[in-house]
Amino acid sequence: MKKKIVSLLLALTMMVSLLPVQVLAAGDGGAADAPAVTEPAGEEQTPEIPADTEEPEESEAPVEVPAEDPAETPAEAAEEPAAEEPVTGEASVSASTEPAMTATTAAAIPTLQDGVSPTAEATVLAGAPYSITELNAGDVFKDNEKDRPLVGADHFYYRRSADGGKTWSNLRSFCYPDQDKGFTGTSVVCTLMESKPGDYMYRICATMDGKNFSEDTWTLTLHVKENSTYDFNFLFCVGKDYNGNYPILKLYNVVKDASGKEVLGDELKNCFLYSNYTSTLPDGEAEYDPAMGKLENELQRFYTHLSSGRYAYRAFGYNEATKAYDIPLGGMTLQLPLEQNDVFTGKNQYAYIICAAYGVDGTKKDGTGFGADDFKLELNCPAMNNIVENGTPFEKDGHTYYPAMVFAQSRGCLYGIYVGATVPGYGSSVGAGEFFDIQPEAQLKLATLETASQVTYTVPSDATFNLYRQLNNFNTRAVEPIIDWKDNGDGTKSATYEIKRATQSSMAGTDLYTWRLSDATHVTRAGFYKQGDIKEETYSFTLSFDDGLNPNNTQRISHDRSGLGTGAAPRDEADIQVGLDPTGYKVLDGTSRLRAYRFWELISSDVANVIVEPDFHWDVISGDVAFTTVNGGNGGNNWADVTPGTQDSVIATWYDSIDVNPQDHASTCGLFPATSPERVAVSVVAGTGTKHGTAEADVRYNPIEGNGSARPYEWDYSFDTWFYSSEDTNPTLNFTVTGTGKVAVEYAFVTANESMQAAMTKYSTASGSNGSYTVPLSAFSGLGNGKGGTVIIRMTDDTGVSYRLVRVAKVTPTLENVTHPGEPFTPGDTVRVTFNGLYRGINKVAGTFNPTALSVTYTTPEGNLRLATAKQYERMDTAVLEFTIPRAVTFEDGADSMNYVLSDGHISGNMYSASNPFNFMYTMTDLGMPTNFAALLLRTLSSHLMDISVPVQKQQVYDVRISAMDTDGKAIENMAVTMTNSESTELIPVNGLYKDLAYGTYHYYVKAEGYVGGSGSFSLSGGSAAQVKDGVLTITVVLKKALEGAWDGTTATEPKQVGGVYQIGTGAELAWFAKTVNDGTNNIKGKLTKDIELAGCPWTPIGNTSKGFTGELDGAGFAVRNLCINSTADNQGLIGRLGANGKVHDLTVTGSVTTTGNTAGGIVGYAPAKTSVINCLNEADVTAKTCAAGVVGKAQASVTNPTGAKNAPAIKNCGNTGTIIATDAAAGNAGGIAAIHMQYKMFGGVFTDCINVGGVTASKKAGGITVTTNAKKLADGGGNYYLSGCLNGSGDEPIIGAEKTADELMEMLKDRTDPVGKGLYEALQRQKDQPVVDDVIAKIGAIGTVTRGSKASIDAARKAYDGLTDAQKELVPADVLKTLTDAETAYANLPRSSGSSGSGSSIYPVQNGSNAASGTDYSGGKYGLIFRASVSGVKGVQVDGKTIGKANYTVEGSYPAEVYLKAAYLKRLANGKHTLTVLYDGGSLTTEFTIGGVSTSPTTGDAGMAIYAAMSLLSLTGGALVVSRRRKEN
Repeated sequence: MKKKIVSLLLALTMMVSLLPVQVLAAGDGGAADAPAVTEPAGEEQTPEIPADTEEPEESEAPVEVPAEDPAETPAEAAEEPAAEEPVTGEASVSASTEPAMTATTAAAIPTLQDGVSPTAEATVLAGAPYSITELNAGDVFKDNEKDRPLVGADHFYYRRSADGGKTWSNLRSFCYPDQDKGFTGTSVVCTLMESKPGDYMYRICATMDGKNFSEDTWTLTLHVKENSTYDFNFLFCVGKDYNGNYPILKLYNVVKDASGKEVLGDELKNCFLYSNYTSTLPDGEAEYDPAMGKLENELQRFYTHLSSGRYAYRAFGYNEATKAYDIPLGGMTLQLPLEQNDVFTGKNQYAYIICAAYGVDGTKKDGTGFGADDFKLELNCPAMNNIVENGTPFEKDGHTYYPAMVFAQSRGCLYGIYVGATVPGYGSSVGAGEFFDIQPEAQLKLATLETASQVTYTVPSDATFNLYRQLNNFNTRAVEPIIDWKDNGDGTKSATYEIKRATQSSMAGTDLYTWRLSDATHVTRAGFYKQGDIKEETYSFTLSFDDGLNPNNTQRISHDRSGLGTGAAPRDEADIQVGLDPTGYKVLDGTSRLRAYRFWELISSDVANVIVEPDFHWDVISGDVAFTTVNGGNGGNNWADVTPGTQDSVIATWYDSIDVNPQDHASTCGLFPATSPERVAVSVVAGTGTKHGTAEADVRYNPIEGNGSARPYEWDYSFDTWFYSSEDTNPTLNFTVTGTGKVAVEYAFVTANESMQAAMTKYSTASGSNGSYTVPLSAFSGLGNGKGGTVIIRMTDDTGVSYRLVRVAKVTPTLENVTHPGEPFTPGDTVRVTFNGLYRGINKVAGTFNPTALSVTYTTPEGNLRLATAKQYERMDTAVLEFTIPRAVTFEDGADSMNYVLSDGHISGNMYSASNPFNFMYTMTDLGMPTNFAALLLRTLSSHLMDISVPVQKQQVYDVRISAMDTDGKAIENMAVTMTNSESTELIPVNGLYKDLAYGTYHYYVKAEGYVGGSGSFSLSGGSAAQVKDGVLTITVVLKKALEGAWDGTTATEPKQVGGVYQIGTGAELAWFAKTVNDGTNNIKGKLTKDIELAGCPWTPIGNTSKGFTGELDGAGFAVRNLCINSTADNQGLIGRLGANGKVHDLTVTGSVTTTGNTAGGIVGYAPAKTSVINCLNEADVTAKTCAAGVVGKAQASVTNPTGAKNAPAIKNCGNTGTIIATDAAAGNAGGIAAIHMQYKMFGGVFTDCINVGGVTASKKAGGITVTTNAKKLADGGGNYYLSGCLNGSGDEPIIGAEKTADELMEMLKDRTDPVGKGLYEALQRQKDQPVVDDVIAKIGAIGTVTRGSKASIDAARKAYDGLTDAQKELVPADVLKTLTDAETAYANLPRSSGSSGSGSSIYPVQNGSNAASGTDYSGGKYGLIFRASVSGVKGVQVDGKTIGKANYTVEGSYPAEVYLKAAYLKRLANGKHTLTVLYDGGSLTTEFTIGGVSTSPTTGDAGMAIYAAMSLLSLTGGALVVSRRRKEN
């Protein structure tokens, strides 16, 4: 039997809250063969913004990289063979999609500069980055759009060939989008690196937009050489010695002695050549002795031809007494050829050598000067891993000097310079990061050695205390006490040290001190000294473990991060690296020193970089290696001198917790945790009894081989991590192996638990074929702490055994639906991914690495990049990835779901560093590394990230109707509706329905004659299905009656003039005024003569051009009401943009201003210098991407000096009551009165007597008055206040104005009669009233479905509403009030019944599709009878007092229940009247019916029952009557 019963439901009218949509954001000088002394080093300058210059209107760059179509192929590449390897994660190129180039686009496409050869060659060592100087300096391509050289790594793309040009890769970039710049606009250096010898070709093209590429190409052939095969020409340019003579040079090989120390080897006899680098004198040159050098441009030049390696030079001065060059001037060791940096291009190999001599100024306490035996000089050059050898001391002008002949490369070669007394009572002079510039004359410098302070330390007797002086980054030396330790007999001991005192002398240098306190049980403590604090002659310090922020702390192995300082907390990952080898395995040549480093570094500040290290542990978990630990600087056992055993050995290295600056953790210090267990560093040291081979495992961190990067493509154990997802049930490590002959591949796991106990599994055979292998990682879940560890790959081939180590870590990605929170993902949704378990790998390393920012980087299925950037230095886990699933995503036939997969995950970013920093971490010596002032901005890629799979479901579609009612709840007919989607496309209804709307946000505008237009937005998602009634989702808009003379949205009427001022009294006249200004007559004056009703019609701002409105608008105390702006443009408001001398005053604005662009205000969108906004009140809500504010969206003039502030926009006696929202999730800023562009915080206006009581929400900065940053407060004219609690969102910064409570502000405003004061007071009163009104609204909403049990809730809601004041009643929305009145009506019309159920229940028949007021009957036929009982839990049915069988009736519905007496049963009953009783959990209900056509009586207890109506849950203006009807039986 087919049954169709449409249930008649109880009415409930609900208010639909429509939320506003939030838009988510996302020259180098070169060098000739014979360089001149005056050659400058190119240095980039940052332009300064003039104080009163108007900031340009560009928008801030979004954080998320926008999806772009694949880049186009240069014409030259159209017929190239297929790529040599797959390319992912980069802009790919398809020749078939290249468009025909118009003349206009061709003119903007770069070309080669005139005279530039299309080919070039260079030679570089394997594994060393090659900086393409020609591109970086702008010497190759021309920017035809601006007629200047083209620079910037983002403009250059390339193809790579490793087979002489037979095959080429796809097009690749030198940097990812939004990663082309560093601090102060520094550009990324175009860099290439090849790790294996060979010839590689790079065909480079240029672009302005990343889509259209130059036909001109420039091909660079890079000859990559092994160290032993790399021969080159080299030139030494030598300045004068201290006697004014040019010295000679001798060149030596460098060898190592038995202890591994470098010493001079054999002198290279006859190594110097003529200027053509041969032993044949060039034509035209005068004869000279190459060994004596050739004088040119005030420098003595020595030409030679060398093979790559380490060489030492020594200089000898001319001795007048002996007539020979026998005065030792010193020298140093150089690694040749020289590497590139931003000072040295590397095009031509040369070195400047100058004479620098150091003495001591002043006298000793005995009145004599400092002689050669009274002080010592040390110049160390970490870049060359060398301490400069001093020459023989000499006397000059009453001072003793030590000379040295130093390599001068300006900031390209830094030195640590130490001048210290060898007699007690004096300090020292330390200079870190010093450098020498090129000049022919000798440099004589005098250091100042101040008298030292004597500092006595008292520490626990069983503790170890050390004081250290830091000479360089990672070069820290212990200071010995001048009075040794003495036991005090009270459990303490004391010793006295000399510490350099604070000095004003510029030649005294700056000493950096640290201290360390440790014992056998407590957490080690350490700290830093500010030399400026050491001023007195004596000091006494007592240090212990029982004070500070963590007294008596013995938790040496703790992973608690809660004790970190505010700056260290978001940075520290408790990571570790050991400088063995990129593979994690090495065959050591005798005893070698391994250095361990903690990351985050424990530094005093980001600039000073004074370093301490914790206590390290070196555990041998396999093999027989031997080692001796060394305290390297302020560290405990952080270095280990390792001697190989006979077996291959595995070492695990980790560190303890440490408390840095225990009395005050401040920002950079804190109680730092022990190593994260999964990050324990593992090293494999080859045994002497094992034959070691050459098989290599290739693990990919970067999916693109040959990509422009500052590091090798091979996996580096220290810097890379293979991340796998906790959601992956079968994660694997994938790699390839190349070897000789038969290759066997095995693997083992090393893990550590929370107690830092490391363990290693047995080796297992890796599965694989054809050189490709996989290692299952799921076992890590049951090992150690379950979060990962190290995979040791062991390879055995015909050459022997080799290893590669890979760090792996488990990551938990969390996926969030941003568009529809809590709902399944569907096409068009924005996905937010957060991570738990990521590590940076590439950290800040003082003097070596300085990453600007690192990004989680993925490629979408469409080939677009998505980057999630962690702020500089912050943990990688802080990166948040956002991307949008395309609406056009493809589902397989018949499938309702699919997986949207992001792949090729890795970490990308830029860093300032030396040209080859990764290698330096493995070759660092005890000299450390100075602060690097010649850093390049290099691109770097690292690590392997797991794929991210997003389950996507198909969307539902909806039919939507827009209806309207007035404030009295009456339906409005003949309305006009405009609806657009999120792409601003207007939608066309069909018979009043908007059909098949997909998920997303929709905007509507409703207009009806005589009413104020209404606008808003709504979002459709899977959850919207609950609002659908009869297949339609209805949105109801409440419209207010418009004032008389309301604007119709189109009419523009010229107003009359009085004294040259337009008298504006209607919306049409104001529209004419706006149009006239926007057509070019922008300096006119207008004055309101009454309130203007714009009636919510779409408004085009006054002054919507770049010229702005330069005239005057006088509000005369009146208001412009119901302003309505929905735009995508910048500069929105009643007035879009003021021009110079433009002014607006005495005006109130109500309504709403919404734009997806930047810069919006209720009164003015943009106000530059020399404008004013006075006595204006904004009551409109304002929403913009950024620069959203109540009165002026962006006030833009300099306020950094009195002159600028005088000309800045004057904003006086203005107020805001509207809600202000900046939607940009990354860079949005908003102010109550005015905002600014966040890139220029020195800009703004001058605010006087302004008050804001409206809410202000922004992600970046939210200011109660404004967000101008100005230490001198020139933007604050005084008398500015904002309501306490008005700021919402991150980055709240109330820079100007005082915070006041509502009561305080109302007390200030109560006697004001001006429109601004009165409006602010009334808004505050409404805010105070709102909680009372909200309570009434909640009571009305609690009524729910109307039943006989609803009386109490209806009465409570009515009583609460009647208790409101008239002003409070106006705050109750009309649709909410209608809910109450409808409920009262529905309750009054409920039918009544008899029975034992109580007064709240009823039963009545249903007839012919409606409720029967006079009963019903059955006179035969195919239909039965239906009775509706307002009960639940029906237990049985009786007819005439007897229970009937269930076969005779059915019960449907839970509440109310419908009882259907079947026709077959009714035919068996006698004609006449019968009773029906329904039995239920709470009692029974009884009614009557008639058989045979005799009329029945109505339901017992209620004659004349009214029709029962049900309202749609969705509609706010009315809905369909839902009824049941008789059912047809089969």
